[in-house]
Amino acid sequence: MTRLRADQWPDYTYIVPHIYTRAKVRLIGLGNYAPTGTITNEYFAYISTRLGDPRSADDLERVTGLSTRHVRASTMDLC
Repeated sequence: MTRLRADQWPDYTYIVPHIYTRAKVRLIGLGNYAPTGTITNEYFAYISTRLGDPRSADDLERVTGLSTRHVRASTMDLC
C-alpha cells in the first residue's frame, strides 16, 4: 500500500548554532501539525530558554523529543 504525502510528517531544515551544521529534522510525536518550513535558530533559542538552556544538539534532542540526522550542506543543496 502506498502512503500519501499527507499521511507523513513534514521534513524541517534547521541550523544548530553551536556546530554550524545544517540538518534535516522529522518532527515526531508533537501532537499537532506544523506546515513544512525552516526551523530557525530563534526557534531553538526559544525552546532552550523554556527548557533549561541545553548546551548541545544532543541535549536539545533529548528535551524536545526531536529526532535529527546531520548531513553536509552540499547534500542539503540537492534537496
